Amino acid sequence: MVYQVNLPASNMGLEFKDVGYGPPVVANIPPGGYAAAYTDIKVGDVLLRCSALEIDVHHPHVKPRKFEFDALEPTPTGRLPSFETCMNALRSTAVYSAGFKHLEVTCEFKRDIDDRAEHEDYARLMETMTRVGRLEADRENAGDYGPRAPGEHPEGTPSEPLYVPDDGTYPVDD
Repeated sequence: MVYQVNLPASNMGLEFKDVGYGPPVVANIPPGGYAAAYTDIKVGDVLLRCSALEIDVHHPHVKPRKFEFDALEPTPTGRLPSFETCMNALRSTAVYSAGFKHLEVTCEFKRDIDDRAEHEDYARLMETMTRVGRLEADRENAGDYGPRAPGEHPEGTPSEPLYVPDDGTYPVDD
């Protein structure tokens, strides 16, 4: 699952770890920080992309150029960006926004989820649909096991019939 979140440029409330080869991984989310209070980021999420600012140190009067830093895009040397390069890109907005500006960083994270539960739910839905049809499957998934029609009972066995004529004949629509 890939998701996007906006974080303050400084005091994000996240700690990253270097896993050697590949993008940074969230190592810790300190309680009371911004990420813990306002986001759904979890330990183990991988930073894929973030907004960054390119600051020209030789020309400080030039406004920084905003760009999208991709931690999975190889550098001109053909290797993935190092952990330090990724962290510098993530912190670049905070360097520029120090003081009077309070900017946000847009980050894109990837979370590995266990698809087994989703596949089991889908298989159960397909089996139920085969057995009773789509409307009944939706009712069962919603937990609606009550009567579905007049005279129908949840356990499927009516306690008394709706209509039994005395002479054994039933009316027929002509």
